[in-house]
Amino acid sequence: MCTGVPLDCDDGNPMTEDWCDPSAGCQHSSTEGVCPRGCECLTEAEADAKFMNFVKCLEDPCGYFAPLRGEPVPKYCYRSAG
Repeated sequence: MCTGVPLDCDDGNPMTEDWCDPSAGCQHSSTEGVCPRGCECLTEAEADAKFMNFVKCLEDPCGYFAPLRGEPVPKYCYRSAG
């Protein structure tokens, strides 16, 4: 389902993370209230670009970034360390 031609899983709702699961197809999960106050749901690269010095607030993923090619990248709740 998610291999070959990229599948657009965007449901048009800015309050959901949208990604393609190779076995189940398009998936959507709410991002509202997922992270503790002061933390943001980001990939590690996004956290590095935003905070440079950051810490993970929770160990479980809060969502996924679905690149057009390749596997989904987990997002975690991060905050600035400083």
